[in-house]
Order: sequence, then structure tokens, then C-alpha cells
Amino acid sequence: MKTEKLLSVRDLKDDKIDFTLDVSTLEDTDLRSNGSLVSESCLLVASRWRTLKPTFFDFKDVPILKRQDIFAFRVNDKIVDKAYLINELHADYVLEQLESYRIGVGPMQVISKDDLMEVVIKLPSLEEQRAKMQGIYELSEKIKMLQDERNALAHGTSVNQFNEFASLNTH
Repeated sequence: MKTEKLLSVRDLKDDKIDFTLDVSTLEDTDLRSNGSLVSESCLLVASRWRTLKPTFFDFKDVPILKRQDIFAFRVNDKIVDKAYLINELHADYVLEQLESYRIGVGPMQVISKDDLMEVVIKLPSLEEQRAKMQGIYELSEKIKMLQDERNALAHGTSVNQFNEFASLNTH
């Protein structure tokens, strides 16, 4: 029997920068009844819990099975940059709109596909979208470099302290 990769909400990304699905991390299943087959590139969005976890599935010859609590949307890249769209789905103004449509209490909240389609997302020109994302990528890279630098300094300090302590014990 042929196995498929099974996608659950826990496999979706909750990251504005690293938002592409890693198919290699998905469980194998031979039960087709577990979900519906996805065999094209698309945006995946969770319908339950407190976050959408927008994730892009880049189809490369390996279809996936998605559970029913995940919506799949085609992205028209002639009018929206996928990175911009995912970034906007994390924006406060979108999250506020989602809260008004969600049903349920606490972490078990759900949103219907129809209600999700009512959410309004700011859509400037494609050039403006890409410029915004370029700025976000550059800022993200600077933050990562500063964090790496801070970690290197902190590690260097702890190594120096250990070496000083070790040299005290040998005298």
C-alpha cells in the first residue's frame, strides 16, 4: 500500500521569515481517510487554535495529506508576494479581525473558511510588497547577527571565567 506524508497543525510554521513547510519532517501514513490530498503549491492555514500558523507548501513531486483542520489556498503571485501575505497574516490588524470571527473558548477556538475569507488584508502594489519584505529580511538578518555576536561574547566571557577559575585551582 502506498504511503503519503500526513500534515497536522503541529507541522505548520508560526514564523514570519521561515514559513516554508519541511515535508521531510512529516509522518508517513497509509490511511487516505486521514485527510485530503494536496498536490500543488499552496498556502496552508490552521482553522483551530489561537494562531493561523500560515505556512507555504512548495510542491515538488511529493503530495501531502492535510487534515481537515487545515485550509489550503492557491496564491496568485501576480498580485501578492507569498512572503508578504504570510507576514500580513501575522499582523495585529489581521489578528484583531480573526478574533471577531473565531468560535469557541481558549485554545480550542475555530474559524470557518468563509469567515477567514472575510478578513481584509492590506494589499499595496507587488513592488511595495517586495520592498517591505526586503526591509524585513534585512532587519531580521541584522537581528540574527547581533544575537550571534551576543552569544559569542557571552560564551567567550564564560570560557574566560572558567579558565581564570581553573588557573586559580592549580596554584
